[in-house]
Amino acid sequence: MINRDTFLRLRERFRATGEIDGELYGLLHRLVSVLVFGARLAPAYSPSGRWDRESLEDALHGWIARRLLSTNALLAAFDLAEDPRPFLLSLERNFRHYLENSKERGELDNLISRSGALLREDEEFREWLPQRRPSDSWWGLDEWESPEPFQGADSELVSLAYSLGPMPIFRYSQSVERASPVLSTETLREFLRGLFIAGGRLLTISHLAVVYRERFDLGALPEIELREEHSGAVIEEGEPDADAVQAAAAALVAELGLRQLEAIVLRAEGKTLEQIADALGVSRGTADNALRSAAPLIDKHCIDGVTRDLMLEKLLDALSIDR
Repeated sequence: MINRDTFLRLRERFRATGEIDGELYGLLHRLVSVLVFGARLAPAYSPSGRWDRESLEDALHGWIARRLLSTNALLAAFDLAEDPRPFLLSLERNFRHYLENSKERGELDNLISRSGALLREDEEFREWLPQRRPSDSWWGLDEWESPEPFQGADSELVSLAYSLGPMPIFRYSQSVERASPVLSTETLREFLRGLFIAGGRLLTISHLAVVYRERFDLGALPEIELREEHSGAVIEEGEPDADAVQAAAAALVAELGLRQLEAIVLRAEGKTLEQIADALGVSRGTADNALRSAAPLIDKHCIDGVTRDLMLEKLLDALSIDR
């Protein structure tokens, strides 16, 4: 797609200005075009539900604004690559993950919105402890007397959700270009009631978001299909080569937050959870959450034969950690 001389020229200009000029924008546009029209990204991942020139532009501009620039992902891709191929591989991964996260947020937002409406409108539920921000309000069953807020770990909530057994779901047919699970209103009501009964404590909308993400597998996105016949940035199957692993590490560094990165480094140094919390100046629960929230992001980048151990090794190498 570009040769090494072009790559080095683009990298030097971007490092100097921090701006995406016309030549770099053209490269990003070609990359996204290859993925969208050549590699058959599922229409469900388009902002409009189908791929055309307009939806391509929307996805491209959203990716540039929300990921490449605001999270310094483009700078990380440049800094952690010495040749065009790992650079393009890193960008491809980043774009794919941007679409995945956008879709996941859309499905999750829809489920949370419906839950909020149910909690407010159904007499079975009650807002026991109202807060300024709706997502912080504590909800429970109206029939309870003097209930207490839930203070356990997120993993405990997820276990309670799974203990409720299978939930009947609907799946749209391929003709609707959607495969995400959808709960009927009655099923959602029963699920909420069952979760409150199982936990016996008040919950917030934020708690429900954690449960929905894990219980209904909103992060699993099998609809993305990539052909391997294109010579551009499409990743090949098989054993990972050095470029692919380097690109994965670069994309991961750009996606993880600073606290997550610091917690991972401290864990790699053999620190206990208490020591990590002390080093970061946070509570033990916050340190634990930093590590647990990083785990699915790490696993998401462990594709194309890249194992978690290898990914962590290259992540630490990318951060120049002397272990």
